[in-house]
Formats: sequence, C-alpha cells, structure tokens
Amino acid sequence: MSKKQWWFCSLLILTLLVFSLFFLALFGVRNIPDLKQSRGEILSRIWGENIVGQTIIPGHNNFNILVVNLKNPALKNKKPLIFHLREEETESDLRTIKLNGLNIGDPSSIRLQFDPITDSLGKQYYFFFESRASTHEEPIEVYHHDEDVYKNGQMIINGQPKEGDLQFVSYYRALSKKVLIKSFFFQFWERFFFDKIFAVFYCLLLLLMPTISLTIKKKNNG
Repeated sequence: MSKKQWWFCSLLILTLLVFSLFFLALFGVRNIPDLKQSRGEILSRIWGENIVGQTIIPGHNNFNILVVNLKNPALKNKKPLIFHLREEETESDLRTIKLNGLNIGDPSSIRLQFDPITDSLGKQYYFFFESRASTHEEPIEVYHHDEDVYKNGQMIINGQPKEGDLQFVSYYRALSKKVLIKSFFFQFWERFFFDKIFAVFYCLLLLLMPTISLTIKKKNNG
C-alpha cells in the first residue's frame, strides 16, 4: 500500500469515527449500562410473605433502570407483583412500580424504568419484589446465582441476607453529550479487549481498508 493510499484509509476511518460520534451525540440512546450480574441458574419464589430482593451500589448518578429476569411458570400467575426501590436501611420507597403476572413470561426480562435518582453514585440501594396475593402453587420466580459474584451487594430473602446475588443489569441516564461520548469510547475499548469476535472483525476491517480504497479509486478512474 502506497503512502497516499495509507493516508486515504486513515482519513476514511477518522471520518467514519467522527460521523459516528456526531450521530451518537445527537440521536444516541442516553441510558447507559452501569452494573451487571449475568449469572442466574437458580430460581427463588415470590409469593405471600416470601419477599426477594438485592442490594446494589450504583457507579454513577442518575440511576434509572433495572432489568431483572423473572419467570411465570406455565403462565399461571395473574396476581399483582410490586417492585420497591429504597435506600439501604430505610422504610420508605424511592420508587415503586406495580406489575402483574399477566406481564411476565416464562421466562422474561423485565425492564423497570423510573425517574433518574440524581445523587445515586456510591449510595447503597435495596430493591425487592413482593406478591402478597400469589400462592405457593402459582408464584413468580426470580433468577439468581448461589455464590457472591457481585461483591458490592447481596441477595435478601424475607429481610435476611443470603449467599448469592440476583441476576440483574442496571442503567443510568446520561444527561450530557460529553458523558455519552465518553461512555461510547469506554464501552468500545472494553468490548475490543474482552470480545474476541468483535476484535477479530474490527482488525479484519482495518486490513481490508486498502482493498476497499483501491476499488473506490479504480471506479473513480474508470
């Protein structure tokens, strides 16, 4: 590849990157992943007095979404299910969301979105589910892992700490374009170093750039 072609490829890559950032700043999704506990091979039942929850410590302000994996076995449950979010060691809800077994699949990922908590960074929160009207025969179930894989929190059943963690993903709301672009770069490099398929694909794209540039040049000359 000649020096001219190399510069052409570099300029093309830079242009694509700038365009991507511009598009992201204007139209990008502003809810950014924060915490993730992806292991969930075990089910705990939510019914009657049986309440299941988890403590977490958000890594950013404006905590506003939790995604939790639930299961409604055979779609039998049609009872109310209530999500509570509190600061640790308090008795009043910061956020409350009312659900129903009718909204829950077998299984399904439930997205719980609420108004951002502006000062959530570094604070400990406790979220839990209850379904007082559900019976032992027709419970809602929540996925969890039986080991302490999320070190900044723990699973809570009926007010008592238990070994293990619920399966969940939390998000925060990016209120500025600067934060959004910074998050984009961080997630790109994180994925590049930890996702081998993505890294190989990206490197192949760079290697193919000279061929692409030559093809474009031939078409222009033709």
